Amino acid sequence: MKLVGIDLSLTATGWAVYSDNLASFGVIRDVPSGTHARLDYVRGKVLEQCLEADMVAIEGLAYDAYDTERERAGQQWLVRHSLWKRGTKYFLVSPSTLKKYVCGHGGSKERKITKQMVIDDVFHNWGIETTDDNIADAVGLVHIAMALNFPQPIPPTKAQAEVLKTLRAANRWLPRTVTP
Repeated sequence: MKLVGIDLSLTATGWAVYSDNLASFGVIRDVPSGTHARLDYVRGKVLEQCLEADMVAIEGLAYDAYDTERERAGQQWLVRHSLWKRGTKYFLVSPSTLKKYVCGHGGSKERKITKQMVIDDVFHNWGIETTDDNIADAVGLVHIAMALNFPQPIPPTKAQAEVLKTLRAANRWLPRTVTP
């Protein structure tokens, strides 16, 4: 089974792939300038990572982003449409839900979650060391997809179990239970 996590960005899209008990991850960089060229390039590179994927977890859009939000929304829909056209199943994970799964809570004004906290918790939870927050987000996403499809060696935390329950409720096609 091939599972993919994608943290879409206009300049540095993080990706993580789990397939045949092997994990790989990276960042799509060197993005060309110009809206059409940028969107087409990132879409093409994401689709390369998603080739023959059984499931793709995509970080959804943040509601507090600024002017680039419209371009990012277009990018999201291009990628999602392309996956749909291929028949590849995907689901969205909001940024706060992803943070809750990785860090134990989704953040708030009083309890902000920094990029470094996510990077540190990805290492603490799964032993994957990176200095790039885009990769850290993609790794968290692919671990959500893994938890939805395979029994995990360590039971999920309360926050992780809540995230999985919420995602299953919002995406009825996701596996209901996972058995060894």
